[in-house]
Amino acid sequence: MSPFAGIAGILLALTLLLGAVKRLQTRRMAGPELARKIVHMGMGVVCLPLPWIFSEVWLVWALAALAGMALAALRLVPSISRSLGSVLHGVQRLSYGELYFPLSVATVFTLANGNPLLYVVPIALLTFADAAGALIGKRFGRQRYQTLEGEKSIEGSLSVCLVALICVAVPLLFVDADVRQIVLIAALLALFATALEAISWQGLDNVFLPLAAYAQLNIYLHAPLNSLFVRLLVF
Repeated sequence: MSPFAGIAGILLALTLLLGAVKRLQTRRMAGPELARKIVHMGMGVVCLPLPWIFSEVWLVWALAALAGMALAALRLVPSISRSLGSVLHGVQRLSYGELYFPLSVATVFTLANGNPLLYVVPIALLTFADAAGALIGKRFGRQRYQTLEGEKSIEGSLSVCLVALICVAVPLLFVDADVRQIVLIAALLALFATALEAISWQGLDNVFLPLAAYAQLNIYLHAPLNSLFVRLLVF
């Protein structure tokens, strides 16, 4: 496939995603939070196969720039904001997470330098862990705690931890890694993701989480088991 066809295909998929979620909203099948998280997860799913679509970094940055401009238009251009803007901006809290998303994807792609594992794990965490926390917390959250931008729930944070554990462990099963190493790395990244999601504000977890996950994974893959175990105890 031509790389430019790949860019066009991804942008088309994102456009269709926004249109589909807007239709769900029109039919009152998705509230503001659910709509925003469906788009969040959809964007992540579309971005996960990028290492197998693009071999050159500049193409991913071009894609990120185009996607970022389109997402900014949803916020800034009145005619577009009135039609599709509610898909992302119907929630009451202030968040720029959708603008940080493509920036984080391009940055992690660059840092991974062709290693699919170092890309897929951070983007999977970005895609699924945060969304799980928001959706489960809103639906089932009862035990609340205070954060920098309001309240979050213990139930939501536990969901972040569990989903993050899966997002790390499953890709590691496809590389040459000891089962004990997989368990320790997954536990470390899951706990860190939970803490980071809890203290982030205005969508900055969309930056902090994938970059921190990349940095940790890059270190932990080469760390001995006793070192990983000590790190987990300290954490």
